[in-house]
Amino acid sequence: MRISPAGDVARHRSAAAIDHAKRICLAWMHSLSPSQSQSGHRKCRVPAKPASSCRNPAKPAAKAPYMRYIVAGVSRLLRFSAWEDARRELRSLPIRWDSYTVNQVLKTHPPMEKAWLFFVWVAEVRGFKHDHFTYTTMLDIFGEAGRVASMGHLLREMEEKGVRVDAVTYTSVLHWLAKAGDLEGSVRMWEEMRGMGCEPTVVSYTAFMKVLLDHGRPREAAVVYREMLEAGLTPTCHTYTVLIEYLAGSDADRHSSYHCPVVRVLEELLLGAHMMNWVEENYSILVSLLLGKFDAALGIMNKMQEAGVQPDKATCNILIQKCSKLGETKMMFQVLRYMKDNSLVLRLPIFLEAVETLRNCGERDVLLREVNPHFASVGMEREMSSSEDAFYDFNACIDQGIIFNLLARQNFVAIDHMLNEMISRNVKLDTELIAAIMQAGSGNGNLSTALLAFQYGARLGQKHEKHAYLSLIGPLIRLNCFQDVLKIVEEMIKLGHTLGTYLAAVLILRLGCARMSTLAAKLFYSLAADQNTVTYTALIHAHLQSSEIDKGLQAYASMRKEGFHVSSGTYEVLIVGLEEAGRNREAEFFKKEKKKLQFSGCSQEGISIEEILCDCIFN
Repeated sequence: MRISPAGDVARHRSAAAIDHAKRICLAWMHSLSPSQSQSGHRKCRVPAKPASSCRNPAKPAAKAPYMRYIVAGVSRLLRFSAWEDARRELRSLPIRWDSYTVNQVLKTHPPMEKAWLFFVWVAEVRGFKHDHFTYTTMLDIFGEAGRVASMGHLLREMEEKGVRVDAVTYTSVLHWLAKAGDLEGSVRMWEEMRGMGCEPTVVSYTAFMKVLLDHGRPREAAVVYREMLEAGLTPTCHTYTVLIEYLAGSDADRHSSYHCPVVRVLEELLLGAHMMNWVEENYSILVSLLLGKFDAALGIMNKMQEAGVQPDKATCNILIQKCSKLGETKMMFQVLRYMKDNSLVLRLPIFLEAVETLRNCGERDVLLREVNPHFASVGMEREMSSSEDAFYDFNACIDQGIIFNLLARQNFVAIDHMLNEMISRNVKLDTELIAAIMQAGSGNGNLSTALLAFQYGARLGQKHEKHAYLSLIGPLIRLNCFQDVLKIVEEMIKLGHTLGTYLAAVLILRLGCARMSTLAAKLFYSLAADQNTVTYTALIHAHLQSSEIDKGLQAYASMRKEGFHVSSGTYEVLIVGLEEAGRNREAEFFKKEKKKLQFSGCSQEGISIEEILCDCIFN
């Protein structure tokens, strides 16, 4: 089996990306009419020729491609080409580089190194100059990659070149600084933005509040929230979501001094002038605040529904999650009934939490499954088991579903990571899924994934069908991976499977050609059910190839002693091996024996299948 090296695949992708970008840009260039450059001159009408005189009517001009196609072509060029090739092609593309085009290319998030090289290259293009849009997008790319130093260098470069640094830029930088664990740097960036007279937007306030809440500073977050309201800015849905997530994520035993500032500010919001401008997000906050008082929460929920304010999917997910953590089933069923009436569903992790909570509380999960019909079968398989100690492992169910999807997409790299993680956590998978990975991996040239699945199944003591093991053995023999083959054969023998005469003979033969006679003998004597004329001849061949003449003759003697017929192929192996070893006298003896067999074979009516197969392989 031929396996293409990674370099060939990369060159193939690179060529495809370059051709795609060329086609898009050339189509765009050819679609431009020559008369477009003469818009300042009066056009002269040329009399049209009669239709009968036009033998070759002109084809209509091709339409210019959409900008998204041009951006996609350049993005593919950066992703799948070496930079030297990409730069050469970029120079030849008939594109007028402007801030919008460059920004859109960077927003496709090509690899960070390629994005930076493209950023530097396009700055040298005549007539182009980076603005705060392209700088901010490049800052985002550095921040996402964790390159905080590069991000800071680029920000200083913006300031030195006089490029406008707006609230969007500052917000991006403080967000990524906090993600990298530099809370103080994020706070300094916020203070610098305020000190430079740059007014924060709602997005800026929301991002900084999330930074403070994520790092355990709810008091400062409450102050920032109040400042946003005093500035006349209206909180967005994302702002409320940040607050709800913090409150819903608070543990029941968390000291009230940690989150009471946020609670107090929100109560002021709900009971103050903002009460007149009640929106759906405020309702979500109030219900989340009162989740500890479930009767009051239910009353408010009913009143708000009567007033026409309806919780959305995100709100319901947060409520169910909080109810699951606190073990409150009454509130949970109320929310589930509302979700059923409004066709809302839960996310899988929250659904699994709810299932576990209902089971622990002794409640049925019928309503929960009716609300989430797409998860109806999740967790049902092991409930049907008759074993008393059977239990449902939610994490294993999720992992199994993910692997099924990855297998359908043939994403074997991700499957490798999943299997390694599951082996370390000692998580069990179904036998059928492991067998499917083994067969799919070996059939698609991903033998490392297939071998990992085999090792995983062997560790769990799983028994697979014979064809699952054979799907691995064939490619491994062709790649001379004999140690792995022997491990698989040992597992097959332990489980009661047999190799079969042909496969056993071929494997012993290949081991002999590789001068691994010891492994060949070990394999032969472990296959008691497959010892016959063919496999004995293969063993003799293995010994002779390794210059073990005496062992080869001993194997021949054992073959005669066991009563197996000697075929013409067996004599041929002996003759060639002895002649190569310089033992011509013994070779002459076997030549005479071969002639006797050939003369006597003319009168024989029945020859065994093993002898015919042996002659086909060795004679």
